Amino acid sequence: MLITRRTLLPMLAAIPLRRSSAPEIVPHVPDTRLILGGDVMLSRFVGKFARERRDPASPLRELAPVLASADIAFVNLEAPFSDRGKLVESGMVFKAEPEMIGGLELAGIDIVSTANNHARDCGGYGVDFTLDWLAGHGIAAVGTAKSAEAAHAGVVLTRNGTRFGFLAYTYDQSNGNHRDVDDRIAALDVDRMREDVGKMLGGERALHSVAAESPNALPDGRPPRALHTVAAQQNGPDAKADVVIVSMHAGIEYMPRPNRQQIEFAHAAIDAGARVVVGHHPHVVEPWESIMGPSGESVIFYSLGNLVFDQFQREETQHGALAELTFSGARLVHTEMVAVDIARTGPRLAEHRAGSPARVTPGAAGAAAGAANKAP
Repeated sequence: MLITRRTLLPMLAAIPLRRSSAPEIVPHVPDTRLILGGDVMLSRFVGKFARERRDPASPLRELAPVLASADIAFVNLEAPFSDRGKLVESGMVFKAEPEMIGGLELAGIDIVSTANNHARDCGGYGVDFTLDWLAGHGIAAVGTAKSAEAAHAGVVLTRNGTRFGFLAYTYDQSNGNHRDVDDRIAALDVDRMREDVGKMLGGERALHSVAAESPNALPDGRPPRALHTVAAQQNGPDAKADVVIVSMHAGIEYMPRPNRQQIEFAHAAIDAGARVVVGHHPHVVEPWESIMGPSGESVIFYSLGNLVFDQFQREETQHGALAELTFSGARLVHTEMVAVDIARTGPRLAEHRAGSPARVTPGAAGAAAGAANKAP
């Protein structure tokens, strides 16, 4: 067959054209940096030194640029604020003068845990005053609230389009001074915590196996991989948060390792869907571990130690750590511990690193396992 121009054109028209699709544009998700700090106690000698300097913000002045650089900065507030009563410069019942909030403001602290054994040191009035004083200065409080329901609802902060939900719990609320229970302070209860995390994530649960990874061998010599079955939490349409962070006030003072209560509560939080557990109360830095939870890569900081405190009697209480976390959306992409030294009650960056993650198990808690908590 002789192909001519006249016969070729209809043939070409019958061939379907294959259009090349435009390259898919994947939107850039900006990173979100979180810095978590340890115990901040703005009473007693901390307040006295600040008054001598005529600078209420002095305890956090040196470290303020580091904390303020984070998208979210979090600490445990170890003393309630109150405008009643005399100055507290000694003793075990704390009261922070209202002007001492200047340090939290200077450091750009976004949220604090108020669930700890000193929460009621200024009575019910102090609980309310602290909440109002923090809110009036743009700082969120978690772990205590105006009602029990609100205390367990937690707080959600949104950064770069990702919702970070915070919950906080304490092993004790009375500091030996109260016989009753104030239900506005969230107690360290595993079942209630699981319920709170589930409500915050708004998902349905499904059982599946998760392998926990650590670069180090377990303290009892077993290899660094343990397979366990957990109840996975999938974020549902009613989710209030994309990432859940649980604050845990528990442990034994000055112990370098977590006890059984800390370990079991922290792992239960991760199994419930939390991505981060941050611990306070021992006043010294304890191990941290990186594990694979049902929501993805997760971390547990058993105790970050002190950040602002006047415990001069021990060397180890004059050192603490910051936990620095980087999220890409809801995905944890970087975790680092940054060591701090405490000089005359105020923290500054240390020259040494704070250490690598180590797997911690209930059997590795040693003598600390099952021991009773003690008030600071």
